[in-house]
Amino acid sequence: MKPRIRVEIESDRLLPSWAVTHYLQQTEINYLRLVTTQEISRYAQRGDDLNRLVVATESADLFPKERISISSFKGQIALTETPEAADRFWKIIGRHARPMVFVADADSAAYIPLYDYLESEALVIRRLETNSPFNASLEGMASALPDLIYAREREQRARDEWRNQQIGQAARNIQDIATASQIINSQNAHPGLLSYANHMLEQLLENQQKLNESAGITVRRIDQVV
Repeated sequence: MKPRIRVEIESDRLLPSWAVTHYLQQTEINYLRLVTTQEISRYAQRGDDLNRLVVATESADLFPKERISISSFKGQIALTETPEAADRFWKIIGRHARPMVFVADADSAAYIPLYDYLESEALVIRRLETNSPFNASLEGMASALPDLIYAREREQRARDEWRNQQIGQAARNIQDIATASQIINSQNAHPGLLSYANHMLEQLLENQQKLNESAGITVRRIDQVV
């Protein structure tokens, strides 16, 4: 299982309930798009066939009645059929609240989700106190959640926060866990994906930075989930 962390955040200002709801909703949307982007990058770096990647043409249902499958959607766009298709592929990820990317099985007609957004790679709210100013405990992938919570400040500040909090504890240091940027820009990065993936990364971090600033978000604690 990929490393997961739990982050305790709080706002430094009074916010109405709809602002709290908006912050959490937009953070999850940004998280899903970021995880989707880094998992596509992981897939490409393993040398797997990019022709097998497709994105559903609609966003996943907010309350799915059954396990998500390719049949839940009206259609799909393959990543590498044509340059125009690749552009549409990434625009769908950047537009949908809950983008779903599937991998075509090499030996059958089945399509398998690229990652499990309901379980191992999910963003989970473990605790939420809405008495303003609100505070919450969020759990998600260690390679994605700190990038969003710290956004533009993540590279150094996140590591300092983690290191200071983990003195005397056996939890793994955040320096051992790759950021989304490191995953996307790995030495094995696929050149055809780099521009798309990095554009998505920069867009998401910019959006999240504005969101964090608007909501006055500060980090109280970061722990690795063990």
